[in-house]
Amino acid sequence: METIVAIILIFIMILFDTRSLGRFINIAKPRNNNLKYISKSLATELFNTRSSSLNAKTIISKFTKSRLWIYNNGAEFPLINLCIKSIIKHSSDLYNIIIISDNDIERLIPEYTTHIHMCQSNYLKENLIKFAILFKYGGLWVPKDTLLLKPINSINDVYSCNLKTYGVNNRNYNDKGISEQILSSKKNDSLVKLILQFLMKNARGFQNAIEFKSSVNKRFNEFIKNNSGHTHNNIGLTEKCSGAHYHISDLFTTNLVKFKNYSNKSYIKLYIDDLESLREYNYILSLSEREILNSNLFLALLINKSLL
Repeated sequence: METIVAIILIFIMILFDTRSLGRFINIAKPRNNNLKYISKSLATELFNTRSSSLNAKTIISKFTKSRLWIYNNGAEFPLINLCIKSIIKHSSDLYNIIIISDNDIERLIPEYTTHIHMCQSNYLKENLIKFAILFKYGGLWVPKDTLLLKPINSINDVYSCNLKTYGVNNRNYNDKGISEQILSSKKNDSLVKLILQFLMKNARGFQNAIEFKSSVNKRFNEFIKNNSGHTHNNIGLTEKCSGAHYHISDLFTTNLVKFKNYSNKSYIKLYIDDLESLREYNYILSLSEREILNSNLFLALLINKSLL
């Protein structure tokens, strides 16, 4: 009897250590049992397809439309799958969508692999890969944890602009700089080259990931401020009608969050890396697509609006 009680107590401790039981039951319950659920789509097929079995030069040479790049380094959370579905739904008519993983890097950008292997943080590595891909091939780069609500831009934007940005920083209320997370550019862009050279030069440095994140964005803003080859269109959801900036907690409320100029915005960044480290919210990463879509979270509302 004592053993059974001990096991039950351990189970309860584990459950409460990872999530709030009452909150989880409330969120996971179906909002609508008749909710239409997309069980399979082109997005699912692409998400599960590894291009490593194909020749990179053959892939690139067959693309007539501009390319939209998504780098998925193995984090196969259902929430990421939903984000990728939203990107494909709103972009497949305009772009050739290429989902790459670490297995593709050596074939796509072999000239940069030495510096990539030097990277001491995933953030530095992902940025180096991003700017190397854009410099060599051009196109639009969209992070895998971006929920697309409608198309980001027209295909002509990528061909007509050297470097274009689509969002502002949202991590620090005092930081009003431009975000480098979503970018589009033509290949061999001079500004992209400057950032790429900066990243390669500092590949062995920035042991502190937080310090590096602020440093690379600061340097990026310095480069674009002093160069006329950059254009900007802020189409990311960041500011709420109250004037406060969007916070991860807003995704987990059961109330409607009102964003400023919502109808003019195209995407919202979900910050998967932050979600993983936040014990109060990281349970969302263990939920299936159906559980997420059927929950009564504001996040589910956004995803359903994007996909249906």
